[in-house]
Amino acid sequence: MKNNEFSAKRIAVIGAGMAGAVAARELHDAGHQVEVFDKSRGVGGRLSAKRYEGASGVDLGIPGFTAQGSDFIGWLRELESTGVAAAWEPRQAQWMPGEGVRLIGGQRQWVGLPNMHALIKEVLSPLTVHNKVRITDIESHRHHLTPVSEESSYGNFDFIVVALPAPQAEPLLHSSPALQEYSRRVKPSPCWALAVELATPSTQPFDWLDIQGHRVLGRLVRDSAKPGRQHPGEIWTLYANRRWSVDEVSASKEDVISAMGVAFARFMDIPEKDVKPLMAHRWLYAQHTPVGDAPSYFDYQRKLAVCGDWLAGEGMEGAWVSGMSCAASVIAACGA
Repeated sequence: MKNNEFSAKRIAVIGAGMAGAVAARELHDAGHQVEVFDKSRGVGGRLSAKRYEGASGVDLGIPGFTAQGSDFIGWLRELESTGVAAAWEPRQAQWMPGEGVRLIGGQRQWVGLPNMHALIKEVLSPLTVHNKVRITDIESHRHHLTPVSEESSYGNFDFIVVALPAPQAEPLLHSSPALQEYSRRVKPSPCWALAVELATPSTQPFDWLDIQGHRVLGRLVRDSAKPGRQHPGEIWTLYANRRWSVDEVSASKEDVISAMGVAFARFMDIPEKDVKPLMAHRWLYAQHTPVGDAPSYFDYQRKLAVCGDWLAGEGMEGAWVSGMSCAASVIAACGA
């Protein structure tokens, strides 16, 4: 018979993207001792922003996301009240070969202020976060689990939540064959992203353009048009299409910057010299087809839980639902 009397547990969350951050905050708010580990120098996962001189941070990951569920919208409204989130209604358009640009009814997008990862920084603000720590293994002991990196081990935890892209989660789930099998079924694809600054502001009638049938480009987003941005000039984030990203997954950043910059200049019909590349990033696990029939999974016997938008949901809302579901399962197991 389970003891329903609350007892604070020590819980590690590996991964500081949307799912991991939400799970960690819920567990913290429930009274548990939570520590977060992430391999990057900052938090946010695909909600990332890169520093650029004179700018508030340039979004190189997900440029914005929609919200459908009332609980998720309510959560975003709370962040909006703290000044780190805002609703954005970009001028959206589509482009197809032979048809050109066609303006469409835009969907409301949610963005962070002054950049995308501000959302996750706010969620994780009361927690202990270990940045630039790549957890390479989870050691299973009789009464506890220990996350370890190549440099160190990080103590004993009662539970561990793995909130990483499936290929990164898979080797950490070796003690739970069922959870590991889910991660093995995911086949993600990459996406190259490039931020550029224009010498002269664009007169294009869109802020968000989805492109089909182009050899290189898949999406263009005017980062400067988002609420709360403080940029010295007009900045765009370019996203390569899936096929080109797969073909060029091992290309050097220099080659990618050149190819995407030229493609953008020609597409926008502006001189190449007016396009100043700022930074590029390769997202290895940008897109995938979700697996499983639940938003998160919890192996109580092995004290391991897993969450992420590669399970039953997609996008940032799917990641949020997954993190909330994961936290609820662990909290219930702890008797809270």
